[in-house]
Amino acid sequence: MFKQVLFATALLAGSAVQGANAQPTAARESNIVVISPRHLTTNQADAFEEFKNNGRYFGAFYVSSSGAFSWRSNLNTLDAAKLLSFQSCNLSNKNCQTYATLTPKLALLAKPLEGLSMTAAESAERWLRESTTGGRSAAVAANRYFGWAGWQGKLGTKKLRRSAINHCKDKQRSRLEKLEKYQRDALEREGLLKCSIVLIRNAR
Repeated sequence: MFKQVLFATALLAGSAVQGANAQPTAARESNIVVISPRHLTTNQADAFEEFKNNGRYFGAFYVSSSGAFSWRSNLNTLDAAKLLSFQSCNLSNKNCQTYATLTPKLALLAKPLEGLSMTAAESAERWLRESTTGGRSAAVAANRYFGWAGWQGKLGTKKLRRSAINHCKDKQRSRLEKLEKYQRDALEREGLLKCSIVLIRNAR
């Protein structure tokens, strides 16, 4: 019996601060665009600085005139970031609007990798190249919300695809547990939770 090897990476959502030397700030690797210029309160301005310096991949920053704000980043699509940011901000105030968005630089991707940021796509492609050795095949599954998951092994194509998709669902499940039910339902309605194969390579 051959052993299957799996790999996964998740793009964390939210405002977790990363170590100073973990990776370059978002300002150097992302495009931050202010959509609706307006005066920010002190709390909003502080949060926006955190968004700019620690956000990765796709993100959105929402504010309201009452002082409410919310942001999400490190997601695979701008749609997912906007949806979660708006919903969170809207709990505090019904007049929330997009203040700024964040997108990866050079985010124009080949069609099979749509839904992955450039950084995530490059990481997935690199893993795939390194994984198809020793008679193993590999597949990468992803969705438009959290990230990608890979599976490798001496498997037939059908089983390989199924294993990668199931692993993607498993990794996603732990992320979804941190969201409110209304957020999970909204992501589902928008079709952002479907895991599908984006890359596959047979053994070489």
